[in-house]
Amino acid sequence: MAAKLTTLSAFVAAALALATATPAHAVDNTPLPAPTALSPAGGAVVDAVPPFSWSPVSVADHYEFQVAADAGFNSPVLGRGSDDFTTQNTRATLLKTIPNGTYYWRVRAVGANGSVSAWTAGRSFRKSWTAAAALQSPAGGAGLAFGTDPLKLGWSPVPGAANYLVSIRPELLRCRRTRSRFRSRSRPALITGA
Repeated sequence: MAAKLTTLSAFVAAALALATATPAHAVDNTPLPAPTALSPAGGAVVDAVPPFSWSPVSVADHYEFQVAADAGFNSPVLGRGSDDFTTQNTRATLLKTIPNGTYYWRVRAVGANGSVSAWTAGRSFRKSWTAAAALQSPAGGAGLAFGTDPLKLGWSPVPGAANYLVSIRPELLRCRRTRSRFRSRSRPALITGA
């Protein structure tokens, strides 16, 4: 009888061990450690959109990255909706231009099983691009006989500029002809009367 009791006790102990063991297919939802935001530093003033970087998290599958116009990340510039941004890298560069102003950025790690780290603390940076093209032609105050002399506008290039906006005071375009055709080209612009 004692042998049967020992066998039964061993069986119960084995059954209890199996019942309390973690199944092999269980998902580990332990939060990942957060990356450390590296650059730009908090409060940085930049003249163009800076490259962003953070420390790697060894168990991360990828990272989620956000840029917003407010510290609470309620006005996202990048990182929500159609601008969702994920990367397996520890660097990011915005491909779109943002206007001058103060922005905030943060990043978090995401594991292959879907577990996420906390967001890094939001870091601010201020974009303050003040570069402007300098008019090269016509020389200041130059008079042109519109209709015979083409108005050729030229300006110095601005590093990082994708487009130029040219404004001409309306009184400079008054002409005696009732029909005029204007043509503009990329730098330098050429406007001719027809």
